[in-house]
Amino acid sequence: MPDTTDEGLALLVRQAEAMEAAHKLATALCNTQMVPQVFRGKPDDAAAAILYGAELGLKPQQALQQVFVVHGQPAIYARTMAGLLKAKGYTFETVESTDESVTVTGTSPRGETETSTWTIDRAKKAGYTSNKKYTSDPQAMLYAKALSEVCRKLAPDVLLGIRYTAEDLELEQRPVKATAKRMDGQGQERGADAVRAALEA
Repeated sequence: MPDTTDEGLALLVRQAEAMEAAHKLATALCNTQMVPQVFRGKPDDAAAAILYGAELGLKPQQALQQVFVVHGQPAIYARTMAGLLKAKGYTFETVESTDESVTVTGTSPRGETETSTWTIDRAKKAGYTSNKKYTSDPQAMLYAKALSEVCRKLAPDVLLGIRYTAEDLELEQRPVKATAKRMDGQGQERGADAVRAALEA
């Protein structure tokens, strides 16, 4: 059996290679209009987003459009969460959708179910209604909250423990930076392999 220290060093080397590859991509992409304003001229932040996206299964360009930071932690859109899970056999159903309340139910490939209801009152108590979209498009915002909550409950392993959605980012009044943080070696290895594959494609 390989020595644990050797395994750790090998993982570190793979991560360094992946970071170099991600930074190379980020440097090129951040000089274009094809990336969100928050990443323009910031290849370090973009590289972190690319690496985190790779661990989720997102291509580099997708990661720069879908990965953001909320309260210092990575976040993605609710629809992106659902898309990642649908690709793995999860299904979702909108049980109720009004301007006052939205209920979503999700089912895993193993038959496990989770249901979430978000109401305007709940959103107010949580402090989310400072976002003007809760007035202009309440159903969409409540749906995003309910859908993301179901996704996180059903598949925290697939979503790497993501706590926030990019919709939460709209509550932030200060500039944000992407700084990816990983919790386990398996995810890091997967991210490194994904970035290398993207470069070779």
